This record gives sequence, structure tokens and C-alpha cells, in this order.
Amino acid sequence: MAQYRYFLCLTSIWDLIFSALLGYGLHPRLLFPLSAAEANGLFNSFGHIGAKTCLVFFAAVNVIGSQFVCLGYRFVAVLPNQIFHGYYTKFISKLLWQLFCLSCALGYSIPLYSLLVPEDVESTFAYAKGIVIGFTTIELLSCAMAFCILRQLRKSSHLFSNKTYKLQNQLTLLLIIQLASPIVFIGIPVAAALLSNLMGSFALGSSSGEVGMIIISLYALNSSLLTILFVTPYRKYTTKFLSKWFNPRCRVKCRPYTSSVDQLPTPNVSIALRDTSGIIRSS
Repeated sequence: MAQYRYFLCLTSIWDLIFSALLGYGLHPRLLFPLSAAEANGLFNSFGHIGAKTCLVFFAAVNVIGSQFVCLGYRFVAVLPNQIFHGYYTKFISKLLWQLFCLSCALGYSIPLYSLLVPEDVESTFAYAKGIVIGFTTIELLSCAMAFCILRQLRKSSHLFSNKTYKLQNQLTLLLIIQLASPIVFIGIPVAAALLSNLMGSFALGSSSGEVGMIIISLYALNSSLLTILFVTPYRKYTTKFLSKWFNPRCRVKCRPYTSSVDQLPTPNVSIALRDTSGIIRSS
């Protein structure tokens, strides 16, 4: 569990960066039914729109990459041979995985920037279709691998205690749901926008664009809430933390109230006791 915190924190950090860049930095407003958008965020006065869009896309690729790294850790954690687990959790392995994710993000973001700067709409949409197909393929492969992890976990259940097995099962189920979250919160809104612009079978209004951006922005919050709700140690810690800060009995320390009734002398009560000799004595 202690080793998994690193991978979980890494995913949460990239989730936070993605939401901050999208919601506060870029804050796009889609101009449906036109194939255009305007930036209303903090980045509005800095550089070209293509560069700012690539930053958001760079963070999104790192989110998916960090989830894939978490998936790899879950796989080596349930293997009977713990040699792979030792290699996977070494510092050099973590560094190489992070460099691999950054390289993939740069490999996708740089070509996207070269298409967005000249504002070639046809080439940009062709590249966007390729991104959606690649994104869906990676998500499906990741979900298939996650179900393989569940199968291996049940096969190796005799190697774990009941508490450890329950925790491993919770973490794996959580990861499966988190793998499906990008499809719901990112893939579906983007696919709907692409279909609306390419096929023209249905038109989306400005309100639909705002709803889509809100759904995408909720992705990081959804990931954090799932982590807290599914994993028992995190759920207990969060409940204890919230009860400590929001319970007035825990936060406000006051002197106990004593009335005049509490200060009355205790009456002398006669109690009958029987000793071992059978004689009843009064005290």
C-alpha cells in the first residue's frame, strides 16, 4: 500500500494539472455550430491558441500514461513472484516510466501544435480523429489488462490475508473504473463535437459546448472521489479528518458548565455490607 501511494499521487497530480490548465488556464468556449472556440482563461493574453491547447493535451496524455503506470504496478503486485515487484518499484524504474510518459505526450503534442498554428481545419480534424481512435484503443487494452489482473488476483488469493486481498481487490476495481472515466468525461464530449462538425447530422448549440466543457472539467474531481470512496484506508482517513474539522465538539474546547446543583454536598448514605463472617455491618 505504501508503494502504491507514489503512483496514486502521480496520477492525482496530473489530474490536477489537467483540470487547472483546462478550467483556469484555457477555459475554452466552443462556438457551435461553428468549428471554432475562444479562450477566456488566464492564458488568453499569452501566445497562440495552439500552444495553449497543446499544453492541455500534454497534461491529458500524462494522465492516461500515469494510469497505465498504475496498472502495471497493480499487475506486478498480484504476481506470485515478487522479483518483478522489486524491480518495478525502484527509483530508476519510476524515472524511466515518467520519461516514457513525457516522451509520448511530447510526441502527440508537437504535431498537434504544427497543425493548430496555421489553423488548418481539415488537417486538425483528421489528426483529432486519429487521436480519438488511438485513445479508445489504449483505453480498451488497459481495461482488458485490468480484468486480467483481477483474474490473477483471484487465482493467487491464497497468498494474501483476508484484509490484504480485500484491499488489493478494491484498488483493482477502482483502477478499472478510473480507466473508464476518461471515456465518459473526455472521450464522449470530444466525440460528440467531432461527429457534429464532420457528419452534420445533428447540430450542437453554445449551451451544449458549455455542458461538454463542464463534464471534461469534472474528470479530476471524479477520480479523487472514487479513490476516497473505494479504498477503505483513504475513506476512513477522510472521514476522520472531516469529523475533526467540522465537528464542533472536536474543534471548540470550552470549560464544562457547572451549576449550583452540581456543587451540592453529597448526602451521607448508609450502606449495609456483609463480611466473610456473616455479620452485617453498616458503613
